[in-house]
Amino acid sequence: SDTIIITVNADFDATIDPAGPFCSDDDPVTLSAVNGGGVWSGTGITDSIDGTFDPQTAGEGTHQITYEFSGACGNSDQISITVYPAADATINPAGPFCETDSPVVLTAAETGGTWNGPGVDSNTGFFEPQVAGIGNHEISYAIAGDCGDTDTVVIAVIENFDATIKTAENYCSNDPETVLDANTDGGTWYLDGTELPDSLLYPQDISTGQHTLIYAFSGLCGDADTLNITVHQSADATIEPAGPFIITEPPVMLSVADDGGTWEGNGVNENTGEFTPEQAGIGEHMIIYTITGICGNTDTTTIEVDPEEIKDLLVPDIITPNGDGRNDTWEIQGVEAHSNVTINIFNRWGDEVFVFEGTAQSYVATNNQWDGTFNGNDLPMGNYVYIITFDNEITKKGTVTIIR
Repeated sequence: SDTIIITVNADFDATIDPAGPFCSDDDPVTLSAVNGGGVWSGTGITDSIDGTFDPQTAGEGTHQITYEFSGACGNSDQISITVYPAADATINPAGPFCETDSPVVLTAAETGGTWNGPGVDSNTGFFEPQVAGIGNHEISYAIAGDCGDTDTVVIAVIENFDATIKTAENYCSNDPETVLDANTDGGTWYLDGTELPDSLLYPQDISTGQHTLIYAFSGLCGDADTLNITVHQSADATIEPAGPFIITEPPVMLSVADDGGTWEGNGVNENTGEFTPEQAGIGEHMIIYTITGICGNTDTTTIEVDPEEIKDLLVPDIITPNGDGRNDTWEIQGVEAHSNVTINIFNRWGDEVFVFEGTAQSYVATNNQWDGTFNGNDLPMGNYVYIITFDNEITKKGTVTIIR
């Protein structure tokens, strides 16, 4: 008799485990079923044996996925996997902005999200640099949902450069170097279109007249300012030396380097500069000459007016009080030609050692004349200063030497 062996195989269970939905940017996943060993197929399957499903390869939409075992007692199953589009919150580049720039609307790859950060409206993306303020600001944009997305950028708001020039408008041709000044440092200076090597202005090297000064910063949020400056010719009030004059001399015109000024002082005409010795009087007179204006100048000089020489007057410059009868006293020849005389004699320290005040005729007497003593004591040899005043108005000065 014959024997037959019959094998009965179990049915293959191809039931696919639930999967999805996925987002279009999700990473690949491995699908599974109750029994392994089958073959996978369908849109998005990148490995038919392992059952790898790639949402990015499949793309947006609903995809039919099949799992099948074709052997004895084989079976198959099929599911639908949905891939939803992934949101793209990528923020489009924006900025940097200047602090005074007008508001702008920030944009992203897709609309419908929410904005967050300094100076930005959460719904519209309306960004105001002035509200945000100077600095670097983190701005985020988020699209909600299962396949939502978020992006973050840093937007810079830069301080505006203020080129306002604070330098003076007027200069004199003899002014020293001047440091140019503006509200903000870091810019470049230009004079009449030529860039200056630094922030120094040299009026002495610039021609007189008007010039254009520009200060500019050409970088982001830069600024520029223009100022018309004027270099004026400096006045020269130098008074040319004059005198000394004798009180009886006629008026003279004082001379100066530049005309147009006014005069001050004894004996000088304030408008013409005519100096009259007799009007000024005997002595030393300070004369001032002033030229007014932006670049005016002043000079001062001293003019001496001397008395008229006394005729027949002989004032000795030595005295030899040694008792030999010659030059033992200080005899002034011609003194009797005047009514009154005052004589003052001083040592080198300014101490008065002799004084006479009376009629000129009385000084002729020997006993009234200076004999080189002080308080009855001999004075040492040396030079002594004298001042002689005749009739209270004519003065003669000099030195007399004691020799023993």
